Amino acid sequence: MEELLAELTHLARRSPEISQRSGVSVRVTVANSEVLEAAALRRAVRLGESVASPRVSDLGAVIASTVGKIELESVGDEAPEERVVERLITKALYSTFGRRVPIDDLDDVVLAFEDGLVVETGEGVPSREYVALMREIPGLHEAIRRLGAFDVTDGAEEASVVASAVEFIFEGLHLSRRINKDRAGTGTVYRR
Repeated sequence: MEELLAELTHLARRSPEISQRSGVSVRVTVANSEVLEAAALRRAVRLGESVASPRVSDLGAVIASTVGKIELESVGDEAPEERVVERLITKALYSTFGRRVPIDDLDDVVLAFEDGLVVETGEGVPSREYVALMREIPGLHEAIRRLGAFDVTDGAEEASVVASAVEFIFEGLHLSRRINKDRAGTGTVYRR
């Protein structure tokens, strides 16, 4: 997630939609990191978890902190600042996913979705449910391990890292057009 936030800042610096005269400070990354950590902590407290790790579902909190630190090239364009930032977050996630995860290594995960798997993710889903998914979906454990989410046991810290990795992988698969997603209340539903 830290790499994703750094990529977001780099993309903002190169974006023609963002005023380069005003610049995009490194403070954007710092502020976004703090906001993302706070969102993760808030979710963990709400779910009664002892350890918090930022997830893709927490990225909505980054929109406001980014908008507050950038200036659009010209006010009144077709896209409000929030939509510009949402697009940049999507591009940052896709780019980070492409660097970190070999898509061909996820064929078994995609096959599970093709066989009818439907998964809901989001801020209301406890980390332990992601650990269960990791154990049930062929190929997912190995992909999480390769992401650096150490060999996983049932410890609280590991569960929160697994949850973060699972959401990252599913969103990356969606952005790579391997699975579909729909918004559902406060969460996201991934399916084929």
